[in-house]
Amino acid sequence: MDPDFDLETALQEHTRKHAYLKYREPFAEGYSSETFRARLKEKLVLPDYFQPYADILGRFQRNEQEISELLEEFVFYRTFRTERSYESLYYLERFLTAMEEAHDLGLHELSHSSEDELIRHLQSGQRVDPMLFQERRNGFAMLLHDGAVSVLTGDALPQWLNRRNTESDRPVREVRGLTAYRGVATGRARIVMSAAMQHAVREGDILVVPMTTPDYLPSMQKAAAIVTDEGGVICHAAIIARELKKPCVIGTQKATSLFKDGDWIEVDGFQGVVRLV
Repeated sequence: MDPDFDLETALQEHTRKHAYLKYREPFAEGYSSETFRARLKEKLVLPDYFQPYADILGRFQRNEQEISELLEEFVFYRTFRTERSYESLYYLERFLTAMEEAHDLGLHELSHSSEDELIRHLQSGQRVDPMLFQERRNGFAMLLHDGAVSVLTGDALPQWLNRRNTESDRPVREVRGLTAYRGVATGRARIVMSAAMQHAVREGDILVVPMTTPDYLPSMQKAAAIVTDEGGVICHAAIIARELKKPCVIGTQKATSLFKDGDWIEVDGFQGVVRLV
């Protein structure tokens, strides 16, 4: 190592640039210098997820390779968009937190403000009722309809969730998606809408999520199978399911809204079907 190399300065700079990569949910902490310092002490071995696909691509004809390269470009831009969104939100939250400290406001008060509320506060110092902030901290949903955004909190939120998720006489008892890993598994559905909720997942449950990120790995390891609303054959859930060798059906579009938490369901990774048992 270069004797003039300053490891501590390098770690701080690396953290400044890449801390947001751990950010996946509102108010989530990013990576710290201690995280990267600990990784330097480990024997870092990166799994070669893509070698099997490279071997397959090598057998493609020229026109098939051109299509696969185009798909690769699409995946890159989708991932790039997602990472830039995470990065923007990560730094926006820290900017708002600094403003809260400067104006002697409550933690996350500005983060839970609407655009109009934030503007009014900056212009006149007008603050929102603290009880409203408490409702928003306890949970909220943002709905987009005809270009207008409405925010549900308090009693309106569980009512909306019940209407969305409860269908006792559901005529539709199955959803179809893409097979990410073949196999069949049966278990209790655990509807997990964010990584913060994954503590409810037990060994043998079926993990049903909108999509997964690296933060979902603990629940993915416990689950007997994985089902997602979104994603393609090289999304995070698909890659990890193949590594874990667990049945996985992705891109169902509506699994989290069709099934209820605790439903007994079967994941058929051969046909790409998830059904109530």
